[in-house]
Formats: sequence, structure tokens, C-alpha cells
Amino acid sequence: MNDAADGWPLPTADAPDALYARVRDACSSAGFAEANIRSRFHLPDPITLGTISPRPPLMQTFRLSDLLSFEKTLSLTLLRIVYFLGLAGIGIAVIVTLLGGLTAMRYSFVGGLGTLIMALLGGTIGVLLWRVMCELWMVIFGIYDRLGLIREQLEPASVRDPA
Repeated sequence: MNDAADGWPLPTADAPDALYARVRDACSSAGFAEANIRSRFHLPDPITLGTISPRPPLMQTFRLSDLLSFEKTLSLTLLRIVYFLGLAGIGIAVIVTLLGGLTAMRYSFVGGLGTLIMALLGGTIGVLLWRVMCELWMVIFGIYDRLGLIREQLEPASVRDPA
């Protein structure tokens, strides 16, 4: 390893491969076969490790039984749809309010101008608050999904699939 100016070792490009080799050597010296370790702990093949996505596409992993068991959630996909519907609703509300402000300008210029400014300001604040609220819900549901993935990786195969 190379040393930086402050004395800390800099990682090299082959550091993950070297770490994997050391772990593999330690396991083989302890009597464990590499394939047995990977299958027992549900580890991916180290060659394909960089291509694995943490969250597979919804429809590839979703089964009809998941709809009844609540083990997997549809909430992230549905929340994205609700987010865009909410944006459309905010946009329609801003357009209606702008038109109302233009109509109010016939009777009171200052009142109509205030309505126009408040419509634009309210629309901007509404979009920001709507985004924050949807992101919070996505984080909450994402935590639940990640905990499910962790649970699946920690459970032995016999407990997960009793068939």
C-alpha cells in the first residue's frame, strides 16, 4: 500500500480483491469451502458483486401471495404516483387561483395583484412541502423494505421456505 503524506495508508485498486482473498484463505484454512460459505450466508458471487442492485424491479420479485401477506410493500411505487398526482393538483390549484386573481383585478387591482402573488408563492411553497412530505414517506417505507431484505438474508433457507 502507498502511504500518504500524513502517514495513513491509501487504498489500492486491488484492495477489495486482496481482502476477499484473505477472507477466502482464512476460511479455507479453517476447513470451510467457499461455495458452502456463500450458500450458507446467501452471499453473491464476488465476480458479479458490482452488478447487483440493492432493490430489484418491483414486478420481478412481486408475487400474488405478497399482496395478501404484507411482506413486501407496493407503497414506494404508489407513492411516486401519488406524488405526481399531487403535483398536478397543486398546478391546477395555482392556475385556478391565477385566473381568479386576474378576474379580481377587474374589481380591485391591488386585491387581484395580491392574489396573483400569493398564488405563485403558495404554489412554490406547496410544491416544496409536498416534495418533503413524500420524501419522508419514501424514507419510512424504504426503511421497512430494507429491513425485510436484511431479514431475508439473515434467515436460513429452511426457515424462509418451509416447503
